Amino acid sequence: MSREYDISPERRVVVILHCPGSGCYWKAQTGGVACQQPCVEGILLPVSQARLLNKQLVALHQVIGCYGWNDSENRLRVQSVLDGLGIPLRVVDSIYNQEAWMEAVVVSNSDDVLRDFVGEEVVIVWSNCD
Repeated sequence: MSREYDISPERRVVVILHCPGSGCYWKAQTGGVACQQPCVEGILLPVSQARLLNKQLVALHQVIGCYGWNDSENRLRVQSVLDGLGIPLRVVDSIYNQEAWMEAVVVSNSDDVLRDFVGEEVVIVWSNCD
């Protein structure tokens, strides 16, 4: 039995581990005023400093706007925020990347709960500006 859940991350970030066969589908409004509704099958993972991370990613909207989140310069901006907070995720190039929805991979970090998922693909979801 599959279930679909609507994510409305207010003031915090959600990280979704791609997990085909889980039966849990997560969707969120993304892409700024484009009001996209991407969906991924998987499970939620905890992320440290979720509220501060959300605040910093939302602030990037002032620089990037609603579109262009997947170009290399803007992926580096998002990566800089993750690195600055010590969050063990590496943003990857993906046609699905947009405001409030970025594909990433868990990287090594022995001090974080995500260490058990090194190498796994995830989606980072945060508050959409719209």
